[in-house]
Amino acid sequence: MINAEGKKISLSSYKGKIVFVDFWATWCKGCIVAMPQSYELMEKFKNRNDMVFLYINISDDIERWKKFLAKENMEGVSLYANKEQTENLYKTYSFNGIPHYVLIDKQGKLINANLAGLKDAEKIISGIK
Repeated sequence: MINAEGKKISLSSYKGKIVFVDFWATWCKGCIVAMPQSYELMEKFKNRNDMVFLYINISDDIERWKKFLAKENMEGVSLYANKEQTENLYKTYSFNGIPHYVLIDKQGKLINANLAGLKDAEKIISGIK
């Protein structure tokens, strides 16, 4: 996937860190409404150097995504998935709707591919050493 500057970023580049993934799109009202809660979760764990928050935009227009990022000054690491990558993400993490949250451990293995919500994520993350 790419970041807003066009640099390619791989999920494997975050090996050694706990990765919270928020799949979202600019057209998804539920995603936008939930974003502040996601930021609150990030704030609670901001002192953890072993954690990264990824916001992966899927099923969206790249220019619309870039404009949204510039306007909203999003926190965390923002990545864009093209159509093919989006289809692979849907298959890999077994979901078909957004917002959708995933938690990956430091070795790159799934802790939870279908978090019930951000409170669920907070409880799980708090238990990881």
